[in-house]
Formats: sequence, structure tokens, C-alpha cells
Amino acid sequence: MNAIFRFLLCQVALSLVMWGSFTEAHAQSITNGDLSKGNAGWKGNRVVENDPDKADNKVLVIELSKFSYKYFSQQIETGGGKSVTVSFDFKVSKDYQGDEGFVIQVPRAGGTYFTESHTEKPASWQHVDFTYSEVNGARKLDLSFKVTNGAGKIYFDNFKVTK
Repeated sequence: MNAIFRFLLCQVALSLVMWGSFTEAHAQSITNGDLSKGNAGWKGNRVVENDPDKADNKVLVIELSKFSYKYFSQQIETGGGKSVTVSFDFKVSKDYQGDEGFVIQVPRAGGTYFTESHTEKPASWQHVDFTYSEVNGARKLDLSFKVTNGAGKIYFDNFKVTK
């Protein structure tokens, strides 16, 4: 009887550890962050194409317009914590012409936005970590990107969400 009880207790403990790891890993997520499933999970003015420098890698592409902004977004799972960090990589095309780059936006209560602007013009992949510290227990947030006027393309890849 004692051996059976110990066995069952170990099974319960192992299940709780595995469940904790599962929920922690899945509490904060972004759908299709590597873009391997095309546009799945993403909304807005975007397409998914092969990386011009690495044909077997899918990237989210925004073709700039001289006359209008372009937007793309996704609702992300935050895990209900106090802050969330979104990381991604980006680069611009050789023919890129733009001075204002893109803006990351997260809506706040009262109709305002938390924003972070990026005006860099990297020809090779540049990594960005964007931390939003006003999650305040919200389980989901709308993460959006506004790409400003110009010409050429901006490429995005490797989106991740962490605590």
C-alpha cells in the first residue's frame, strides 16, 4: 500500500510540474511569430514572402507608400502579468526611402497609445526588444505596427513574446 501511495503521489507531483511548465510556456504567445504559416494570425497591410537574402526563410513584408501609412497587428496573450516584452528582427530593402520608419503601438485605457518609434535603416537584420510595462493583469493586448510613408520595403521576422 505504501509503494502504491508513493507512486500515485509522484505521478500527481510530476503532472503538476508538467502542467506548470505548459501553462507558463503558453501563457504568453504570439501566433506564427516565425511566419512559417504565411499570414496566419496577422491582420492589416502585410504580405509574407521569402527573405530576399535567404529563400528558405519567410518574412513579413510591408511595402511603403508615399501617400499613406501601412498597419499590421496581432492580439497577443500576455499571461496576465505586469509587463510583457515583444522581440523581433527587422531590416529595410536596398531601395528603402523613409525618414520616420515604424511605430509600435499598444492601446491603453482612455483611448491613448503607448508607442515606441524606430527610425533606424539597417540593411541587415537588427534585433528589437520592446517592453510594455502597463499590462496590469490584462490577458490579451492588441500589438500593432504603423509603418510611415516612404518607398521600398521593411522586412520583419522572428516575433516572440516573453515575460
